[in-house]
Amino acid sequence: MNSYLITGGCGLQGSHIVEKLLQTQPGCKIAVMARNPTVNTFPGVEYLKGDITSAVDVEAVLAATRPTVVFHCAGAMTVGRKAIGDEAVRKINVDGTRLMVDASKRFGVKAFVFTSSASVAQKGKGGWADLQNCDETFPTVEESDGGLIYPRSKAASERLVLAADDQMGMRTVSLRPAVIYGERDNDQIPNFMAKYRAGLGRLQIGDNTNLFSFTYGGNAADAHLLAAEKLLRPDPSGVGGEAFFITNGEPRPFWDFPWAIMRAAGDTTPREQVRVVPRTLALAVAFIAEWFAWLTGSKPFITVPIVKYTTMHRWYNIAKARERLGYEPKVDFEEGIRRGVMWYTEHIEGKSHAE
Repeated sequence: MNSYLITGGCGLQGSHIVEKLLQTQPGCKIAVMARNPTVNTFPGVEYLKGDITSAVDVEAVLAATRPTVVFHCAGAMTVGRKAIGDEAVRKINVDGTRLMVDASKRFGVKAFVFTSSASVAQKGKGGWADLQNCDETFPTVEESDGGLIYPRSKAASERLVLAADDQMGMRTVSLRPAVIYGERDNDQIPNFMAKYRAGLGRLQIGDNTNLFSFTYGGNAADAHLLAAEKLLRPDPSGVGGEAFFITNGEPRPFWDFPWAIMRAAGDTTPREQVRVVPRTLALAVAFIAEWFAWLTGSKPFITVPIVKYTTMHRWYNIAKARERLGYEPKVDFEEGIRRGVMWYTEHIEGKSHAE
C-alpha cells in the first residue's frame, strides 16, 4: 500500500486530495505538511507543521513520513488576495518547490505530482493576452515576459518539476487547474459571498461574453490521484515529465460564476436588474482608485488587474488529460458551486453567527 504526503494539505486543493484518498484508499498512510495544520483536518491523517521554504522542515517531514507519493500543493497565490512581495512569492513557489523536489528524490519518493496553475500560459501583453482553447502546446511565461509574479513563479516551478522526471527514479507530472473552487475555498467563494452580503452583487464589469475555465476542487483531486496512479506504473503512458490542464471541461462566461454563487446563497435578483459597467470605464475608475489608495495609504476598492482579469478570455482544452490520464470531470459547474456555498455558509458564516 502506498503512503502519501500532501504539502499545503489544509488548503482548498490539498484538502480535497486528502478527502479523496480517504474515500478511495481507506487504510493508506496519509500525512499533511502545512504551516497551520489545525484547519480543514480529517481524522486518521497525520498533520505536521512545516514551512516548504525551510530545508530543515522539509527534511524532517520527509524523514518522518517516507512517502511513496508527494502531492505538492503548497504555494503563494496573489491575485485578489493580500499583497505579497515578489521575492516572498518566489521563495515559496520556486525555492520551496526546489527544496521539495530535491528532498523527495533523496528520500526515495516514486511519484511527485505538482499542483501548477493554468495561468502559466498567460504569455504576451504583460500576462493579459486572451487564452482561447489553450492547450499544452502553448508556451509558458518566462521571467523576462514581465507581468504578474504568480504565473511567472508557477511556470518556473513547473519547469523545475518536469525537468526532475527520471525514468529510473522519481517520476514527475504537473497539473494546471484553473480557478479552483469548492468546499474549504478561502478565496473565490468567500470573496463573492462578501460582496453579495454587502449588497454589491448587482454589478458586472463588461458584457460577459468572455469565456473562462473553472475547476471544482474535487475534480482536480481526481486528476491528482489519476496522475499518481499512472506514475507508479512501470510505463506511465506518456504522463511522466508532462503537464496537463485540468478544468470542469465546460468554459462559461466569467460573470456566470459569481451569479451562480449568489443564486446558491439565495439571491433572486433578475439578471436584467444587474448594472453593467463598460470595461473602459471600469479601467479608468480602477486606475483612479489605485492612485487614491497610494496617496492615502489605503486599499483600493477595485484594481486594474481585477478589471482585466474579469474581462479577458481564459479557457483551456483538457483533451490531453482525458486521453492520457483518463480524467473526466465528475461534478459539474453548478453542483460544485452549490457544495462550496453550502460549506461556506455552514462552517464560516455559521461559525461567525454562533460566536
